[in-house]
Amino acid sequence: MDDLTFMDLAVLERIDENTVVEKFGPVINSSFFDAANILGGVKTKGLVDFRSKFPGPSEVFITEQGQQVAAMANEKSALELDELDHAVLKNIASGYKDETRLAGKLNVRKTDLAYRLNKLVKQNYISYSFKSGRIDFSLTEAGFKEAGYKPEEAAKAAAEEGTAGAPAPKPARAPSKPVKVAGETPQGIDDLMRSEHGLDFGEASPEEGPVKLDEETKRKAKLEYYKGDIIKWIIIILVVGAIGVAAAVWYFFLR
Repeated sequence: MDDLTFMDLAVLERIDENTVVEKFGPVINSSFFDAANILGGVKTKGLVDFRSKFPGPSEVFITEQGQQVAAMANEKSALELDELDHAVLKNIASGYKDETRLAGKLNVRKTDLAYRLNKLVKQNYISYSFKSGRIDFSLTEAGFKEAGYKPEEAAKAAAEEGTAGAPAPKPARAPSKPVKVAGETPQGIDDLMRSEHGLDFGEASPEEGPVKLDEETKRKAKLEYYKGDIIKWIIIILVVGAIGVAAAVWYFFLR
C-alpha cells in the first residue's frame, strides 16, 4: 500500500467492537462530519468497513487487510531507530508538526513515513493529538534529547509556517527615465505647429525650463488642428439635410 498514512493507523487503533460511525467524532476529538470523512477515507483504502443495522447506528469493523496493516505497523514499531527516524525527530523539533509537511520536507513515501511515526509513538519519542480532523505531533522528553534540538532551526521553521501562502513582496519599481526615440517627432498639435509655423521643439535643458508659446500661436495652431474636423462635419450635415429635403419632397408631392 503506497497511500497509507499515520492517521489511518491511529484510526485503526481506536476501533473496537463497540465503534459506530455516529459516535466516532468524540473518539478523535473531531466533529461528526470530520470523523465520517476520515472513516470514509480509511474505508476506501480497504482497511475498515461498515455494517448497517437499520434503524440502529452503523457499526465499524476492521477488515482483514486492515488487520494485516496493523500487524505490520506493530512489527515495525519494535525496530531500532535509524537515520530516517532521527531525521523525522529533528524536523518535528524544528516545527514541522503535521504529517503532510513532514512528508514534503523529507521527500519520502507516505507509507514509509506512517510506519516511522508509528514507531516513534510506540517507543515514546513523540506524542500526537487529534483535533478537528487532523493530527499534530510533538516531542516527548526522550524525543527532545534524541533529536538534538536546535532553537535556530525551530525559529526558521516557525517563520516559514507563518509566511506560508502570503503573497510575495512586489519588487521595487526602478525610477523611470525619459527615453528619446531616434527620428520620432511630436504628433497632433505640436506636429502641426512645427510644420506650419516653423517652431522647433528641441530638448529643453534644466536651466532653460519647458518651452513656452504665446497665446496667439496656440490659438492659430488649434484652429488649424480642428479645421479639418469642422469642414468634415459641415459636409455631413449638408448631405443629411439634402437627403431629408429630398425625402420630404418625394413623400408629399411625388408619391
